[in-house]
Amino acid sequence: MALISPRWMKQVFADRGVMATSVEACAAYADSLDADGHASLFAKLRRIEGGVESAGEIDSLLALIRSASHSNRVTKDTLQVPAPAPRAVPARSGKQSGQSVQERNRESGQAPWWYDAGVHVYGQKAAFKIELEQRREDQPDGGQFTVQLEFAEAKGARAFDWVNKIGFQFTRRELPLLGAMLMGYAGDALDLANHGPEQDKRLELRQQGGRLFVKLRKGVRAIAIPVEPADVYEWSVIVLTALKKNRTDLDSASILEILKRTGAMHVAPTNQRKTL
Repeated sequence: MALISPRWMKQVFADRGVMATSVEACAAYADSLDADGHASLFAKLRRIEGGVESAGEIDSLLALIRSASHSNRVTKDTLQVPAPAPRAVPARSGKQSGQSVQERNRESGQAPWWYDAGVHVYGQKAAFKIELEQRREDQPDGGQFTVQLEFAEAKGARAFDWVNKIGFQFTRRELPLLGAMLMGYAGDALDLANHGPEQDKRLELRQQGGRLFVKLRKGVRAIAIPVEPADVYEWSVIVLTALKKNRTDLDSASILEILKRTGAMHVAPTNQRKTL
């Protein structure tokens, strides 16, 4: 008999808004573990439940659960994060056309190759996750890489309400502006509005001293978090990765030069923007 309830395992994923596998698959995986494996699994589930898991931890654990029926025994070593899988080629027709590569890989139990390209930023009242993502095939610029943010309000000590998280995904036109701002080329402020089905999402970035303040508004809700320099670095790396993946013909130096020009144009006073 499993020491960890498979129903609880499934509920942990459901509470995080993840389409988990069946209770039977959870039970098969739990039954295959030894005592050390149960301890490691319990620690992972508690981190996921509290919203403090490491980047890619949910995807890697789901992959292990889904493969449990094909494995005779999973040891403690198996719980280590697997190597990134090769990038899948997006399907452009049929049932999967409205899904991102990440969503399709989750369904197949295969972690996307960029599964560890993300970072959590925690504050006293809220947290948000920064991750590399691909735009869905049914979206403008489908298949291109971008950056996605997910915001959650605090509901206790080191616990966050990820079930009611608010997402924000940068468009093709916004991503270079974000990169320029994070690199210090676009002044001290950036506002991006009219996001979401109801166009009621607005993201505000403000450089204030040694920290970057980020605020997401959705209707009457507002979530604000200060971002420390180390996290700005990680965020910048993810943005540059997306920009490079979208333009493989350009090297990093060229992209940075283009971002400088983009940022300079963004902060130019209106009276200096002469018309022809």
